[in-house]
Amino acid sequence: MTEFINVPVPAHLVTDVMAYIARRSYAGREGVAEAGRRKDEPTTVSSRYGRFHDWSIDRLRQVQVSGEPGPQMVADMLDVLEGRPDERVSLSELARATGREPASVKSSLAAFTKWVKKELDDLTEPRNWPINYQALPGHQVLKETHYWITAATAERWRQLRQAA
Repeated sequence: MTEFINVPVPAHLVTDVMAYIARRSYAGREGVAEAGRRKDEPTTVSSRYGRFHDWSIDRLRQVQVSGEPGPQMVADMLDVLEGRPDERVSLSELARATGREPASVKSSLAAFTKWVKKELDDLTEPRNWPINYQALPGHQVLKETHYWITAATAERWRQLRQAA
């Protein structure tokens, strides 16, 4: 049985601490994530929450074939972002491009987090997605999170879509 102790953490650092614990917990499973990856593919993606393993083609395929609302929303977002690697795209622009309201996109992304935890048994959640995101400074900072994908993820997603 794991022992727990209470440690006071400033509220603004809670997600950073969660990400750190997830990375530490996930470290023993790294070999599993590496399976099926070509040597020329990047192995990690950086975000403000740390460095996470980039999603392999096999893992992206699970998003593509899922009938769940969360993965379907992420697939739609990947379709939009695939032609714009490394470009930050606002939530409102993604909502328009996918024919949804921003609140619907946020709800679907929450469902995606649950799907990743349940279906993929990914202990790095809630911060390891194939899509990177960050609230950028501005007037609507809480409403206008920006999303982007790496060139490697864009290429993998393109390959999956062409093969389908």
